[in-house]
Amino acid sequence: MKTRLNTWCAAVLLVFAAGLGACEDNAEALREKEPVRREVCVTASAAAMTWAEAPVSRSLEPMGPEMENPIKQLAVVQFDEEGNLLRLKQDEADTYPYFYWCDFTNGGKNPGELAITEEDGFKVPLFVGRQTRVCLIGNLSEEGVDSLVTRADGMPVRWADFLEKTVRIPYVLEAGTSGEVGHVREIYLFGYYEGELADGEELGNEDEFTRMDFTLARLIARLELSISLGEGVSLPDGYNVFFGLDGVEEDVYLFPNVNRTSYVHDHVEITPINRTEEIKTGTNNTFYFYVAPHLVRDMANATYLRIWCTEETNPGSVAKEEGYKVLICNDPLQEIPTADGSLWINRNSVYHMNLTLTYVDSETGRSRGVGHGSREIAIVPAE
Repeated sequence: MKTRLNTWCAAVLLVFAAGLGACEDNAEALREKEPVRREVCVTASAAAMTWAEAPVSRSLEPMGPEMENPIKQLAVVQFDEEGNLLRLKQDEADTYPYFYWCDFTNGGKNPGELAITEEDGFKVPLFVGRQTRVCLIGNLSEEGVDSLVTRADGMPVRWADFLEKTVRIPYVLEAGTSGEVGHVREIYLFGYYEGELADGEELGNEDEFTRMDFTLARLIARLELSISLGEGVSLPDGYNVFFGLDGVEEDVYLFPNVNRTSYVHDHVEITPINRTEEIKTGTNNTFYFYVAPHLVRDMANATYLRIWCTEETNPGSVAKEEGYKVLICNDPLQEIPTADGSLWINRNSVYHMNLTLTYVDSETGRSRGVGHGSREIAIVPAE
């Protein structure tokens, strides 16, 4: 009996010891699965504006390089392979725990940086993972970034939600406000990396930081319109030339190429501008405008330049007239209207068009002047 009891106790002890061993193995496995953080040096630059042959725009000068090019603020957010937004800051009291944000203007005292280099020292601890997504958002305030990564109930967004996010473009809509009508008060930037973020041992630099280089796209398109009077054409006394835009998107998607069943189209109203003197004298006859890029599938939501030659002087009254409409998109002449992207305006792109104003024949409605440039617009009344 005693022998059996000893045998039973020994068996229990063996099972218990095996259980302890299993617990230790599980604990070790859990430790191995704990997220590993790695200091990452983020470097970034804004991509060069690409040229696109199409229309169009208004203000007398393009925005200067201090507005078009600099990186003023930069935010970094990270999602894991399951689409969860990672909490990058561990301090429970931190107001914005889900992203890092850095101001390169010293509180607005400096214009910002043309590129964020290794010497700028923007280093952030990110999570190492087999698959991860690291996103950079430029020139958006901390509050603005927080609205992108936080739901209304205060919980963090998931990757699928983030793919649908938009930012609102701060247009200058009326004369008399700060900046030129046709400009924007800020140009936002965006870029992201999707793939593996290896740790230092795998990279062979255990004692140094990992470097990630980003090229950021401007979430804007620049429109350039060169407009002139045709040969022998002059504006009759009392007539004015106004420009305006229809179908200008208020918001821009961070991710334009996501397969969506529908797109949100909210348009802004921009007051028409009188450019008669510039057209008459032929000086400063290239005009500039900045618009949100968009993915449009129907003409109803497309962007148009409207141009008027009228005796009206009130911009508000001019806006009610039909005017001459010029389509602004990747295929303004609609040579291949069924092609994907024919009505789109691409981000980080420059669109240019030469327009020539010619006489309207009162009998035929056709132009009577000899025009030059890419397109003739017969809107000038014959004297």
